[in-house]
Amino acid sequence: MNGFKKLVLCTAMIAASGSAMAMQAMDEESMSSTTGQDGLTITINSSDIQDLGITWIDRDGRTTGDGAGAVTIDNIGVTISNLVITVDAGSAAANSGQVLVGISTADDVTVHLNDRGATPAGAVIGVGAAGATAVSGTSTPILKFADNAQMVISGGFSADIKLGNRNAATEHFMTMDFGGGATATNLTLTGLSIIDTVGTAANAGADVGIGIGTLSINDIVVHSEIDVVAGGLQINTAGTSIGSVAIEGVVLGDLATNASIGDIYLTGLTSNSIITIAGH
Repeated sequence: MNGFKKLVLCTAMIAASGSAMAMQAMDEESMSSTTGQDGLTITINSSDIQDLGITWIDRDGRTTGDGAGAVTIDNIGVTISNLVITVDAGSAAANSGQVLVGISTADDVTVHLNDRGATPAGAVIGVGAAGATAVSGTSTPILKFADNAQMVISGGFSADIKLGNRNAATEHFMTMDFGGGATATNLTLTGLSIIDTVGTAANAGADVGIGIGTLSINDIVVHSEIDVVAGGLQINTAGTSIGSVAIEGVVLGDLATNASIGDIYLTGLTSNSIITIAGH
């Protein structure tokens, strides 16, 4: 029996040795087919950002001589489902030296324009002194959102960003698309107030301006081509169309006491503009 065991062990060692000797180095083509696709894809099933604050500081102020100032947006929450981010590096001659980034979602995007904590206070966009990090007590509100106000973008969107060696004649820094597919893109905004004066002598403590119960923008088709040019950021909106705009529950003047003047509807809007955004 001992001799038989030794024979089996010896045979196994010879077989293993033969298998090892049969291995050989893989060339690049074989490795590519073995490892699978190039690039990187990140899928985020659910993203929920709460109590986001954004501050933009203008260091030199207005050209009229005013000092530096800041614009602050407080109490923003963002909910996105099934967000897909793809990253790829160009290697072919046509896109050599490029990094391609794609961002898309087919689901709704919801922006909560208030504090969703135990005591929601509503979101505020205000202007105040440079370096201000909060609106409350430091800035004058110019836009206010009611408690539980939100903006919903339905139908999804996509954005493609090209970084690096682009063909300026045919390629763009960014292209952004809303709608145009099987599902129409719609935007709904609730609880917006545009404040003109707050706490004047004639309206002490009152919010005076324009109040909008619901703003709905329907059947949106947007294809924007965005480029960085010498004059700033250039946006080409050719091919953009909007089926209809509904502005409902409009209040003018004292937002707390005045009755609504009714609803306003717009239809058949198109855009074919080149917009340039620059600093001054």
